[in-house]
Amino acid sequence: MRSVLQGKIEQPDFVAMTPEISAEKVPEKGVIKPRRAEASLGVDFYTNQFEFERTRANLAADDELILEEAVDYDVMFTCDGVFYQNELIQFFSNQYSNKVSNCDIERYTIIHTNENYWKNPSLISRLKEDTAEVLKILTNGKGTIAFHMEWFYNSVTDALTFCEVGARFGGWHIPEIVELAFGQDYRKTYWELKKGKQYLKMKQIPQPKQAAAVVGIYANHTAIPENMGKLLGARFKCIQYGSSSKKGATGNSDLLCLIMFAEDDIESIYRTSEKIGKMIEEA
Repeated sequence: MRSVLQGKIEQPDFVAMTPEISAEKVPEKGVIKPRRAEASLGVDFYTNQFEFERTRANLAADDELILEEAVDYDVMFTCDGVFYQNELIQFFSNQYSNKVSNCDIERYTIIHTNENYWKNPSLISRLKEDTAEVLKILTNGKGTIAFHMEWFYNSVTDALTFCEVGARFGGWHIPEIVELAFGQDYRKTYWELKKGKQYLKMKQIPQPKQAAAVVGIYANHTAIPENMGKLLGARFKCIQYGSSSKKGATGNSDLLCLIMFAEDDIESIYRTSEKIGKMIEEA
């Protein structure tokens, strides 16, 4: 994927990570991650040459790893939807409340409707255009794809940098928060296209009718607050995976529970998220 997009899409510089790699050919700060994995599993960071050498020394000959330069960013956006015969049929964007790579030290993360639908619509347009360009290159304009794509964003330099894409629905029940916010089920669209139903290409970017979010509580020396459902009320959907855990989260999929909800606007999402965050911190 990285090789196909090289020189066409803004993305981190990269090399194959092998025991023979020369330290002179790698960036001063970087990310080492599996070629085939998800949810931040197996991702390792180094900030100096000593840390790099330590990681290289522990490599096995058959490890399938890639080394990328570290991207200076403060927000990560997700883009999800359906791509059909070289055209975007549906497109929606959300954002993370913090860096997903910090799941080993954070107690929770929130994915919510991208605030720029309200604050900076032109950035949503850029995300749409760049997402479409990536998909056109990777699919060669053929097939029906449900996609989940992630972008780094530096709010100071206004730079968007491609992170990764998968031909799948987003995890953490992203299709459900999209449906809550936009009133559209892109999973249904995808399967109808696969069965031969025809859809016109998207002419305008859909606008959210409300804001929606999902809070993921990590398995990170944390317990789910007692009576969480009762404390939050009936309009919150809580999906529980466990009650407590003594292990730290090793990836973005190591969860105790997910909590989904919607509010009238993005500022209300932030206030409710802060309330839930305090419950988690005090549990």
